[in-house]
Amino acid sequence: MYTTKLTCHLRDEYQVGNRKLIFLATTVQGKEFLVGTSGRPYPIVTQKNTMPDTPSGVSDTEMTVTFTSTHPALTVI
Repeated sequence: MYTTKLTCHLRDEYQVGNRKLIFLATTVQGKEFLVGTSGRPYPIVTQKNTMPDTPSGVSDTEMTVTFTSTHPALTVI
């Protein structure tokens, strides 16, 4: 089994709804990977809102995408 986990910080909450999503991830080296497929299993998306303790702090939404499959994330050529 392979597990791929993506984490990002967004200004606003992302409305996933009941959609089946596939994510295109780009590494700092410029490599691209597809996370998810058009069929089951689908990626699991969780979100956590962060509220700062001080007025000068940054509020954001941390979104985590977890994908577990018998295949690794697909490399985009």
